[in-house]
Amino acid sequence: MKSKLPLFAILSGLLFSAPPVILGDFISRSGNILFDANKDGNSEVTLNSIGLGVGASPSSNLHVSGNAYISGRLGIGSVSPQSTLEIGGSLGFGTQSVSSNTTLSNNSVVIADTSSANVELTLPYAGNVAGRTYYIKKTTNTNSLWIGGGGNNIDKKQRMLLTSTGNGYPLLQVFSNGLQWYINSASPDTNVASSSNLVGWWKLDEASGSATATDSSGNSYTGTNTNIASGNIGVTGAIGLAYDFDGSNDYVWMADQDVFSPSVGPVTISLWANVPTNATAVGSGGAGGAGAKYIGKGTASNYEYEIENDNNTTINFSTFPLDGSSVHLSVGKTMTVNDGAWHHYAMTIKKSEKLEGFIDGVSVGTHTSPTGSLGNGTALLILGARTDGNFARAKIDDVRIYTRILTYEEIWALYNGGN
Repeated sequence: MKSKLPLFAILSGLLFSAPPVILGDFISRSGNILFDANKDGNSEVTLNSIGLGVGASPSSNLHVSGNAYISGRLGIGSVSPQSTLEIGGSLGFGTQSVSSNTTLSNNSVVIADTSSANVELTLPYAGNVAGRTYYIKKTTNTNSLWIGGGGNNIDKKQRMLLTSTGNGYPLLQVFSNGLQWYINSASPDTNVASSSNLVGWWKLDEASGSATATDSSGNSYTGTNTNIASGNIGVTGAIGLAYDFDGSNDYVWMADQDVFSPSVGPVTISLWANVPTNATAVGSGGAGGAGAKYIGKGTASNYEYEIENDNNTTINFSTFPLDGSSVHLSVGKTMTVNDGAWHHYAMTIKKSEKLEGFIDGVSVGTHTSPTGSLGNGTALLILGARTDGNFARAKIDDVRIYTRILTYEEIWALYNGGN
């Protein structure tokens, strides 16, 4: 006599018995084979005709969303890899396009568009991304691209400025060693200049007829263009455009700021100038006289400093006590000033200790025996003159003030940026 199992017994066996082990072929009616590796009712692995996806539906032969760990050698397009990673074919990187201030993501290639505004890129904290490399490409010579270390230094500098030498768009490669960021390489048309403590930056790239000179340091110390002919603004400069001062009564002025004064702290001043061969020689044969001032801060009882063309034969870098009774510190360099060529001039000032002058990226002298003492004056900062006159016949470009002493390498980089 045959026995029959109750229906509930059959169902119980199906529902509560151990999962079956299936040996054989899979046939998928949907085109996907899904694996629930976490036993949470969700598929973590997907296999289909495109490929294998881990944490994602595959869009390539192998698609991993998240981290992957491989012990041994991995060959991609290579059957017998001889290295930890061997690729037979091309290698692609994730790309991040930015046109505004951005903290960089995991994508290694960064395309920075500065055509509309200055852009600042902030790198991730180096300690969290040891071994990561970024390739940063600036796609226009308009405006500025700043790169910050995200709490770390970049080659000992907290903030960098990426500019072009004028021959192409700059490309910079940086990597993290887990402690800080380092510059690994840069294309030949790239200039990297430190922007730490840059408190005033007048690029003088304004178009013809502009009434003001923009401060690109971010501090909004805007300059006011005074008596400058419309056609003398927006001429070809050492870097981009420049102003052409006629030497009669035109200048740019900025309101006094404590950060402009070397009596408050160390200062570096940098600019480009080009004096035409037919410029009239003006001067008194010494610093602080009637020479033509590229930049000056001083007037009666408020003298501070200047970079001066004296008689087209000497460049003077000078500081003064407020009363102007003497020269505090000064370095002079004999040269043919009115040669019709662009030259880079810079001076570093450390209060009552040292003044050093630089021409075309090279030191031309130091002075370490001050007379009198510096004071924090209230005179305007003037480009193309000094408050009490001494107008310059010259094209002037890319004027910067830093509240620290730039290194020789940094001044050389500024010179190379327009050379």
